[in-house]
Amino acid sequence: ESQFAFYAADTGAECALYWDFVGGAFATSSSSSIECAGTVIPNMGGNGYDVPSVFNIDLAPEPYCAIVSVTKTETPAQTTIESRGYNTCDVGNPRRVERAIRVIY
Repeated sequence: ESQFAFYAADTGAECALYWDFVGGAFATSSSSSIECAGTVIPNMGGNGYDVPSVFNIDLAPEPYCAIVSVTKTETPAQTTIESRGYNTCDVGNPRRVERAIRVIY
């Protein structure tokens, strides 16, 4: 179950990295839509500095999901992606496992 949660976290981080590098989706001055795991997520970015853009990824038909946060800072100029993956999207499940990945560049 831990590996499934890690896989979900990695999927979320990779999706955010892709859209940041290829599409500039998390720009501080404008917003755009992204697509992760077949789901279009509107209004990413445009929040300014130090305000995270947060989105969820549901990896259906598997029960896994992730919550991803992308934050841009001006000083120092950096981007932080935090992706929390779960082996189940059911928040009431007592066997729910969370694994996280943080990427800073």
